[in-house]
Amino acid sequence: MESKENVINRLIIQKAPAIEKLLVSLRKYNITFQPNDGVLANIVFTKDEIDCKIAYEVFYRYSGRCACVNADGKVEQIDDKAFYEWVKMLILFSLKIEYV
Repeated sequence: MESKENVINRLIIQKAPAIEKLLVSLRKYNITFQPNDGVLANIVFTKDEIDCKIAYEVFYRYSGRCACVNADGKVEQIDDKAFYEWVKMLILFSLKIEYV
């Protein structure tokens, strides 16, 4: 059986392209990224001394699949691209930046 650490590392590697796209997009807003806050295993995004912290396991989606219910009541899977676009909106809102 694969160790928890190996599973987590594999998941992070799989999500790397979507995460890199998110980080590139956030750099346009001069938002910095810190992969760990050194205290509670949070991912930290900072702009003008305001922090937005997201739990490490949430940011990297350890649980795997993500889904939502659309307007028609159908359950739809959310891919990495859509998930990290939602994360971007969350970060911008938390840092009081207008989403463009």
